[in-house]
Formats: sequence, C-alpha cells, structure tokens
Amino acid sequence: MTNTENSKSENKSRLSLRTIVVTVLVVLVVVLAVLNKDEAKINLIFFNRELPLFIVIVLAGLIGFIAGWLTTRRGGRK
Repeated sequence: MTNTENSKSENKSRLSLRTIVVTVLVVLVVVLAVLNKDEAKINLIFFNRELPLFIVIVLAGLIGFIAGWLTTRRGGRK
C-alpha cells in the first residue's frame, strides 16, 4: 500500500469511528430526554419559562451539536 492508500484507509476508519460515537451520543441524549418528562423552570436573562425537561435536554444537545459543528476545522492539514 502506498501512503495515499494508507491515508484514505485511516480516514475511512476515523470517519466510521466518528459516526459510531456521534450515533451513541445522539441515542443517549434521546433516551435521557424521553426518560425525563417533568417540568423544569428555565431562567434566562430576559425571561423565565417553565418547559418539559425533555425539551430542555434536546435543546441543550442541539446547541452543543451546533457549537461543535461551527468550531470544527474544515479541510485537511497540509
């Protein structure tokens, strides 16, 4: 195998590992959200709101996903 083939093989295994980790984390957030149906009081700077806890958990997961996606470097190292 050449270096290019090794690099492609490593990228595929890294991608599949990344996919597995993301899938496990999404499943954990969904299970956590489904198991928590109680109300939660949310205090933000400008308002207070009472929401079901599963919505708060899902929103926190989405905010974390978006923050990670926005801060991930795009493109490879040269």
